[in-house]
Amino acid sequence: MSGTVALADGETTRLVSIPILEDSLPESDEQFSFTIDNVKGGEVLLVPRTATITIDDNDSIQSAGDGLLGEYFDNIDLTTLFINRVDPAVNFNWGSGAPATGMGFSVRWSGQVEAIFDETYTFQTVTDDGVRLWVDDQLLIDDWNNHPAITRTGSITLVGGQLYDIKMEYFENGGLASSTLSWSSPSQSLEIIPQSQLYAADPPLPDPGNSLVAQTILSEITTPTAIDFSPDGQNIYVAEKGGIVRVRRNGLLQTTPFIDISAEVNNIADRRLLDIAVHPAFVNNPYVYLLYTYDPPEVFQNAGDGLAGPDRGGNRAGRTIRVTADVNTNYTTAVAGSEVVLLGTNSTWDNFNAFVDSTSNFTEPPAGILPDGTNVQDFVASDSLSHTIGNLNFAPDGALLVSVGDGASFNQVDPRAVRVQDIDNLSGKILRIDPLTGEGLADNPFFIVPTPTRIARRSINMVCATRSASPPTPLASSTSAMLVGPSGKRSTRPHRERTLVGRTTKVAAARVYRPAATAVCRRPRRSTPVAKLSCQPSTR
Repeated sequence: MSGTVALADGETTRLVSIPILEDSLPESDEQFSFTIDNVKGGEVLLVPRTATITIDDNDSIQSAGDGLLGEYFDNIDLTTLFINRVDPAVNFNWGSGAPATGMGFSVRWSGQVEAIFDETYTFQTVTDDGVRLWVDDQLLIDDWNNHPAITRTGSITLVGGQLYDIKMEYFENGGLASSTLSWSSPSQSLEIIPQSQLYAADPPLPDPGNSLVAQTILSEITTPTAIDFSPDGQNIYVAEKGGIVRVRRNGLLQTTPFIDISAEVNNIADRRLLDIAVHPAFVNNPYVYLLYTYDPPEVFQNAGDGLAGPDRGGNRAGRTIRVTADVNTNYTTAVAGSEVVLLGTNSTWDNFNAFVDSTSNFTEPPAGILPDGTNVQDFVASDSLSHTIGNLNFAPDGALLVSVGDGASFNQVDPRAVRVQDIDNLSGKILRIDPLTGEGLADNPFFIVPTPTRIARRSINMVCATRSASPPTPLASSTSAMLVGPSGKRSTRPHRERTLVGRTTKVAAARVYRPAATAVCRRPRRSTPVAKLSCQPSTR
């Protein structure tokens, strides 16, 4: 195939469409070359420009499902759990027997199903006895009655490559027992839904019953806000909202505080010392991290003012500091003078108006944003009595995660909250920083290399933005997943699906992010042949 494209004077781009045949046959990836050269005219390209295009034959792509979680009950009403297991598919004919010795029985299969095509799918069950089936929270089949093996169907439109919640319930009440789950679509012949397209749900947490016992381990604490443990378990660090950190070592509360920063903590309403974290490699890095709303020294020069004085409600800013635990006191006290500001070095008096409470006063410009619209670097706004800094947590890779609220009004529509959508502003973000230096990490999605005009603090960039008002909570775990729970008014609408690397997860009470991932990669849908995976930084 060849052709000529004429570019007008000054024109530098032109769209060229090349049709690709969708033959629905599993094949290896194919390639073709696209070459550009000038056919006439005085300009020379030096050499022909050639690009190699790879066609990803997505008919051959196989999903990596593991099946569905099967909860087996030894009665017919799904109430007395017998066993949990992961079944590769729902395709059982037990005859006059049972799935496990001594069972009644009923079963609940749950997880997610991944569609292959953008089509209407018909789900089919064949069961003896009763069955119910939900796909994407829609009840497609409802036949909860005693009967011999009967075929039931229900249809729903699905998007290829997307995961949908699926739940099937079944009971057997005597005689023969069988249960199958199949699907079909205009492009998919009827088949048992294969393991590759099913993703098992996590087993439900066991009922603790009477095994949980409340025990008071500390009672001499004033308004505790956070707690963390030394890796050896000997020290428990407890933060008090006013700015004092206490230590319980080997069961005894130490009389000397670990540290007292109450003079620089703005202790009013939701502002306070909100979180602490202990470095996971504590022996080599004996650091404790504190996150709080900051009262700069100038507040004491304005002690008589109702807003600008210590622990008053005028505008402030947030900080994260690191202090060194003293090995000579078994890490029960901080080394004097070891405080290092990691986040909020510019959260200073000159960068906010402490004589105004912007919780309800919207005439005051947003703190930290200069008249030309640029942001003060390394500044954490707190233009409200709430929605200030939030939480600290260490990710499995050793990075320190810091959550920051929008710093805007908590009870009115505040135009300043729009700053959370600015990736150059720290409000409404989860920050991923080096716990030793406070700098942003080079593999952050929005990392910016420091330059003489952009100080190193500029490299503190978000892992993900949130439109939530209150600071999100990063709950890092060994799975590298991070749960972000924004606050807001009650709603009956769940959060919609969030596309992650590898699969889409629907969550009702939290948004799930992968902090280690710097891009969202989407597999081409089978109904649309395209080139290789497309990736871009995720802003969700």
